[in-house]
Amino acid sequence: MLKLFYLLLLLLVINTACSKLLDIEGIESDPTYAFPLINSTVTLRDIIAGFDDNTSLLVEPDGLLKFFYRGDTIIRSSQEVFDGINSAIPPFIPVIDTAFGFPISTSTIKVDLIRFKNGQLDYTFFNNNSNQIKLTISLPQILKNNVPLSRTHIVPAFSNLPMSSFDLNGVELRPLNDSIYFNYSAIDDNNKNVKVNNFFLIPRNLDFTYFEGILASQIFAGELDTLEIDFYKDWINGEVLFESPTVVINIQNSFGFPATARVRVLDIITINDDRLPLESPFRQTGFEFNYPSFQEKGKVKGTSFVFNSKNSNIGEVVNAGPTALVYDIDAVPTPNANVSGFITDSSYFAYSIDAEFPLWGRASNFSVSDTSEINLSNFDKATSLQFKIVATNKIPLGVTLQGVFLDANNRPLDSLFAKPQRIIAPADVNAQGEVISASEQITHVSFDNLRFNKIRNAKKMILQTTFDSTNEGKVAVKVFDKQDLSIKIGVVASF
Repeated sequence: MLKLFYLLLLLLVINTACSKLLDIEGIESDPTYAFPLINSTVTLRDIIAGFDDNTSLLVEPDGLLKFFYRGDTIIRSSQEVFDGINSAIPPFIPVIDTAFGFPISTSTIKVDLIRFKNGQLDYTFFNNNSNQIKLTISLPQILKNNVPLSRTHIVPAFSNLPMSSFDLNGVELRPLNDSIYFNYSAIDDNNKNVKVNNFFLIPRNLDFTYFEGILASQIFAGELDTLEIDFYKDWINGEVLFESPTVVINIQNSFGFPATARVRVLDIITINDDRLPLESPFRQTGFEFNYPSFQEKGKVKGTSFVFNSKNSNIGEVVNAGPTALVYDIDAVPTPNANVSGFITDSSYFAYSIDAEFPLWGRASNFSVSDTSEINLSNFDKATSLQFKIVATNKIPLGVTLQGVFLDANNRPLDSLFAKPQRIIAPADVNAQGEVISASEQITHVSFDNLRFNKIRNAKKMILQTTFDSTNEGKVAVKVFDKQDLSIKIGVVASF
């Protein structure tokens, strides 16, 4: 809103060349010295849409405007689960008997099915028998095309089997009683069952495409992040009270198991550098979010959870003047939902956070300040100037303005008004805060020869703009998409 009046009430007046004349109804004109400068109608949406900052202005279905801020997207992928599976598989497995098993599930992961994308299972042994042997290896829980992996070797007496491998690309692992079993039979030349020594399995470069099972207590940790809110960027005093602010957590999820989002951190940093926690019962309990079923593999399910004035203290913390929102969110598989789920190599959990401030509220003595460069060289031969501003306001916000002219060394030369002056009153509203009639106002700003000489060499201007809603900020008002402000400005220069 500040930019609206910088652009239309002052900067365009000062910087517009006098040759760009307009025939503006309502501005007296004498072609020898009267210069109509501006005849413009703008909406608040038009002005804010052109800002080069992180503020977005959205339109609700009923036309109500709202400030919108969105944080970065935090992503957690299935690789975290697959890394956990990898860590559960020993890097070096000694085969101590002809029938041998080892666990594949852990306290945090119960495996029902794994499909391999890549990897190999190396193995070797020493035939310590005085006869040649025929040894057959079998892995009944590791299958390719539904056939268990198996292989037979002929090994001479007192010889090592050279390192051999099973290619695990496209292989499925289906544990039995949470374990994988490895069997071998060795028969010598006398048709006698024997054993071998130094039998080892070495899994290498394992990579997965699919997991099915239960994630008992796996935590997908988020990251501490900050969402900057620049509404109060140039604030100096006063307040704006929003009637219905919200903080929205957006989740996109393609993990196929029930889980809960737990908000570890959700704090508001205020204009006074206070840190206020957003308090809600859901901070302690978390909230469940949508997930695809087994029939929806490959789909992404969305969830938006809203913190509002009904389930949190957001009204209190937001109306303290937010400049940033600090947050950190974890995803935790629901511990009491002992339900088998799935993960693919493309599955992910992602979240972002929105802060939304619908323009429905109250402004009271809300003042902001900024410094802009100016140039009065277009009027270097003038002895005096008078600006005339004709404003018609259909927006329920009034504006009081004061400006201070500065020289090149930032020393004050003069002020725009003798005291801060109301430029335009807010539009009239009904009991619901909706505009019912526009306000109109004419403002004159005069610089006689003495005053004009003081500011001829001005290079900057500090503008302090104060906003208030209807009835001096005591009435909550609504700003809609179609509401506009019409400005007509002319300048009379004496030479």
